[in-house]
Amino acid sequence: MAQHSMARPCSSSRWIRRCTHTHARSTPVVRCRAAAKQVENTHPWSWRGSEMHAERYLHELTPEDVRALDGAVRHARMADAKLVDIDETSCVSLFPLGDELSMKMTRIREDLVNGTGIALVRNIPVDRYSDADAALAAWGLAMSMGGGISAVPQNSKGHLLGHVRDLGTDPNDPATRIYTTSAAQPWHTDSADIVGLLCLQQAVEGGHSGVVSSTAVFDEVRRRDEDAANALLEFYLWDRKGEVPDGKAPFFGVPVFTEINGRMVSMHDRSFIDAAQRRFTTEDGVPRLTDRQIAALDLADAVADELQVKMTLAPGDLQLIHSHCTWHMRTEYVDGERRTSGRRRRHLLRLWLATTGDDAWSLPDAFVERYGDVDVGKVRGGIRCPGATPYAPLTPHG
Repeated sequence: MAQHSMARPCSSSRWIRRCTHTHARSTPVVRCRAAAKQVENTHPWSWRGSEMHAERYLHELTPEDVRALDGAVRHARMADAKLVDIDETSCVSLFPLGDELSMKMTRIREDLVNGTGIALVRNIPVDRYSDADAALAAWGLAMSMGGGISAVPQNSKGHLLGHVRDLGTDPNDPATRIYTTSAAQPWHTDSADIVGLLCLQQAVEGGHSGVVSSTAVFDEVRRRDEDAANALLEFYLWDRKGEVPDGKAPFFGVPVFTEINGRMVSMHDRSFIDAAQRRFTTEDGVPRLTDRQIAALDLADAVADELQVKMTLAPGDLQLIHSHCTWHMRTEYVDGERRTSGRRRRHLLRLWLATTGDDAWSLPDAFVERYGDVDVGKVRGGIRCPGATPYAPLTPHG
């Protein structure tokens, strides 16, 4: 029996019944266990890496854009604006980008939510920005996307600004969040509608990024093995890795794929699924994965490897991805000595963003366990633990 402090466990049958219960409120049409062959995906967010050329997702800031960004950063500094002061409403007064760059960010949001689900903004001048100014730039650009946007916390401390760095934690400990190590991160989705990553410093070796259309992954898995595709519509239990919201169990269940209103929505992270298998027992309420489920997960990850877009984020690159239609990964990396910029290690700033506009994707009820709320128009997603007040730390250990 695993040793841990936890809410009273439920049996596996009770857990599955609770997860597959259809809520009484009015909800979109959801088919968690529908036959895979019933789903057809011809949407713009269903793409293969071989056809995803850079011009489809790359947005390079022009010299005029950079001057506008510089001016917005200076304005926010003169106004003594904190990151949390700058939201979609106050952005116009606290972080004024001007019409041209604001319209560019609005178009990027449209493509994230209703298009390919991936964008790469290049040429943010982090080489001459302090970390605090770089954080202001990333935050302000995100808030300028408009259409309903809000930052949500990324960990049990309530961090609204994340720092993706090697903090020396043990990647072999199933309770470790892998982004705090230099180990490879498997294909996964983050617990927010949109994820933003601004590169401040590259690694000396490795740390390459991959993004894949999860819709295309499902389609290809279904083409090769329909039973494996059906297995991915089943519930898989995730370890919360100690970041447990009030009143919740230390694990939760969610399908890898769910069809909802004609879209194949995904939530996936093998490290959280494997951690639940390692840290909890069947007696705790976490049944063992079947050979069929393991094979389905292996096939999906292998297909993602084949269909991905590979990129190496350079300093000044802001990667934006829509979690519900993409997966992303990172290779293992090696840090180096101090660079001319004064930054020693690979360092990315991370944002988790909720889309609160009418165009936000409908999400299945099963996501409630991770997102807290799934209704369109609500601030959903993030990790909210007892006693944590959301804030934006400017250092990794903040």
